[in-house]
Amino acid sequence: MQTKNMISNFQKILLLTAGMLLSSGSALISQTKQIEEELLVSTSWLEEHLADSLLVILHYGMKTEYDREHIPGARYVDIWDILVKNEQGLRHEFPDEQELEQALKSWGINDNSKIIICYQDGNSIKWSARLFYTLDYAGLGDRVALLNGGLKAWKEEGRSVTENISSYTEGKVDISIVDSVRISKK
Repeated sequence: MQTKNMISNFQKILLLTAGMLLSSGSALISQTKQIEEELLVSTSWLEEHLADSLLVILHYGMKTEYDREHIPGARYVDIWDILVKNEQGLRHEFPDEQELEQALKSWGINDNSKIIICYQDGNSIKWSARLFYTLDYAGLGDRVALLNGGLKAWKEEGRSVTENISSYTEGKVDISIVDSVRISKK
């Protein structure tokens, strides 16, 4: 149960995203320090854990860019897999539970996975935040973090990238919807 003093993962990710997008505003930046420790992993941490069998790196960005270069072991995520599409067109609602669970399984996510979201560039940050929010909604929020600086920081530090697509098996994850993160008009 959430109390007044607790901040939801979604609120944390929004604050963190705002802090990353704004380079000024020291009050906002100082509030993000604790959140960074909870929701971000460094490039050095990720490099040290690349061989961890529980690690799942989800790469969000343009497919053509992913095909050209990505972090070794990263799996391409198509944001369309977790957005609702129907006769009214694209809707930014959560997919139903079965569709969401199937998308996560198709990305190789298991019940014990540590999930790192790597965004391609600055244009991908908002959708990476949406991906984080969706994973939190699926009950996986305590196992998700963003790569601090995304692929750009990874490459600027001279860390290896590849065009090779890693093979992985379909995941075995049972999601547990957390309705308290859903925003509704009620």
